[in-house]
Amino acid sequence: MNRRLGVLVLAAALVACARPACPASKVGPAPSRPFLWTVSRGSPAIQGPGQARLYLYGTFHASGEADIPPAARAALAASPVFVSEVGDIPPDAVRKSATLPRGQSLQTLLGADAWYELCDALSGVIDDENLRHVRPWYAMSLLTAASSDLPGVVMDDALKKAAEAQGARLEFLETIEEQLGLVGDSVSGDDLKQALEERRSMRCGVEALRVAYRAGDETAFKDPLGSPSATQTLLVERNRRWMDQLEGYLRSGGAFVAVGVGHLVGPGGLTELLEARGYHVERVP
Repeated sequence: MNRRLGVLVLAAALVACARPACPASKVGPAPSRPFLWTVSRGSPAIQGPGQARLYLYGTFHASGEADIPPAARAALAASPVFVSEVGDIPPDAVRKSATLPRGQSLQTLLGADAWYELCDALSGVIDDENLRHVRPWYAMSLLTAASSDLPGVVMDDALKKAAEAQGARLEFLETIEEQLGLVGDSVSGDDLKQALEERRSMRCGVEALRVAYRAGDETAFKDPLGSPSATQTLLVERNRRWMDQLEGYLRSGGAFVAVGVGHLVGPGGLTELLEARGYHVERVP
């Protein structure tokens, strides 16, 4: 129960991204055009020396440290503050959020056929008795991890470690309770059933997204959840809640902000919202 919540949110997103089959692909070097934007109060031509700058970096929760481009590392090194979605989550907090209320059962929620298929898929990962008492979101996170080649250390954690090493101040956009509650409410029994049906193509779906991320391809991440309601709840509404905090960093010396790439691109993305408030937003070439 120590896997980052960003990966658990990704578990729900991958259901929409999986495909029945996908061609073999070779992962290349880190992207030459990274998912990195600069935000400032004016255009570069009129900025004064030492003006605060906000860096927005879009992470891909299924990639590791090797996929962090040099431009993002340089931007982090130049920033006094490192900001991510949420801090380290205690195992006890995850365990509490992952457990169904007394008297409820995942087996009953899924029905016999899906239940036994899930038990087979997670054989050796979690025993049936413990699985019976977890919420759909946690079962989906286990299924995603078992069906995909996820890194041992995700890039979000690698960035946080680098920020700590350089002495940057660490801040977060959400509380542990907010993100755990959000994840718990975002995955239903039907979502888990769909993930079961598509789990054999999940590894391929993750790989396709990883290749798109390395290529700096925005189009692959503009509708990462495949559902307007899920996009509104998991991305757009959270983006709006974060805006005042992001503007505060622009008034107080700047920061490096690392959030899932889906928060930055597409309608309702942070880049669009900041531009609408009059800031100069530019993607690093």
